[in-house]
Amino acid sequence: DTLSSFYLKESSTIRKGPDFKITWYSLPIFLNLRHEVFNSGFEGCKYNNCKLSFNASEAGHSDAIIFQGGYHFPRRLKFKRRNGQVWIFYEHEPPYRYRKQHYSWIPKNAFNWTMTYDRSISDIHLPYGEITNKSREAYISEDELIRSKKRTALMIMSHCNTPANRLKYVTKLRKFIDVDILGACGTKWTCGIRFKHDDCFKIINQYKFFLAFENSFCNNYFSEKVFDNFDYDTVMVTRGGKKGQINQILPVGTFLSTDDFKNAKELGLYLKSIKNETYLNIIRRKQQFTSFRSYESVFQKAMCEICERMNNADMYKKTIEDIDKWAFSSSPCRTPDGFE
Repeated sequence: DTLSSFYLKESSTIRKGPDFKITWYSLPIFLNLRHEVFNSGFEGCKYNNCKLSFNASEAGHSDAIIFQGGYHFPRRLKFKRRNGQVWIFYEHEPPYRYRKQHYSWIPKNAFNWTMTYDRSISDIHLPYGEITNKSREAYISEDELIRSKKRTALMIMSHCNTPANRLKYVTKLRKFIDVDILGACGTKWTCGIRFKHDDCFKIINQYKFFLAFENSFCNNYFSEKVFDNFDYDTVMVTRGGKKGQINQILPVGTFLSTDDFKNAKELGLYLKSIKNETYLNIIRRKQQFTSFRSYESVFQKAMCEICERMNNADMYKKTIEDIDKWAFSSSPCRTPDGFE
């Protein structure tokens, strides 16, 4: 069975030269807008004898292929799978987006490895970013910082009807504080390119709070809202993942989370009453860290891991029988709360 067979030559030494070709079959828009991540290659990896290709026409001659799940997975392949070719299931969206009932053409026994943001179940971990220590804090006077806050809270979102029902939560929150919504669910926002957090997002600095609310409550699902917007001088309010999980992602004291409040009312009253001293302490703590260029770092780590696995294939030999069972057997998502 060429779909599930898995055999590759083993290497016990670190070799150089493009011995393994790894092809992204269809590059997701999230990655396609971040061309800078592809420049690092494998030079900094333990094994650097791999080469990335973004040309689907080379799939038939590749040693490994990365496919995006859900409706992105091709209904018909334009190549015949080589014996021993590794298939990697990649997804940056939560499991709701690739349920078998919607995408029944994703074959069983097709994939060998998985690559997602969820470290707990994935073979290769590719989160949306990471937080690291900053070598030097950027200084801004406290008076200047407080004066720059012309508005209360901001939320930017393009999907309104979501499993997390975040719009319902914000509607409740608006009874206690002012919340501006930019994007498809609020005021039309035409600045910049959709899906990319560019200079347009500097508007965040005008607000005391930025609401980084995810579209789903799924295990370890914290998107670019958290990482790409971490470095602005505003207090981020997060909502997502499993209860308390954000504490494993962001340094303690650098953010607020809806997990710590009974409901939207309790959060709203707290945000309304927060003292300048408390607010500035969060900002100062946050300024000790950065997520700058973090996606480039996590992307290269994931590619390095793939290359290491290719060089030690017998050690990592496996076939995933059913992606749906793999994704949902751990009950990865929870029901949103805090609306009362």
